[in-house]
Amino acid sequence: MIKENDKNADGVIAWSEFVDMMIKMKGTNPDAFSAVTENAHGGKHTISPEQVSTFAKLINVILKDDTDLSDYLPIACDGESLFHAFDNGVLLAKIVHVIDADSIDLRVIKNEKNMSVF
Repeated sequence: MIKENDKNADGVIAWSEFVDMMIKMKGTNPDAFSAVTENAHGGKHTISPEQVSTFAKLINVILKDDTDLSDYLPIACDGESLFHAFDNGVLLAKIVHVIDADSIDLRVIKNEKNMSVF
């Protein structure tokens, strides 16, 4: 499945490739995601614009002084920028590092060009 959807053949499914894959899957089976989006009680989970804005602002404040993240920050507080900021995992690793500095050795984090950012 990865080979079929990995458009640039880098061995990683990027966000846009993932979305395209899900659209294809939904097109072949319209009910494919109903069990995922609706729980046994009929509830559905959504993400409000206020939640997106709050998380983007929080990340911007917490990591504002991190010079390694100049290509990622600031994250726009509207739209899908928050979700795309995590495409390669660098930002997520930095957040985890803020929470627990011993959890990630920052020397092993790579940027999009596969070069160490630290």
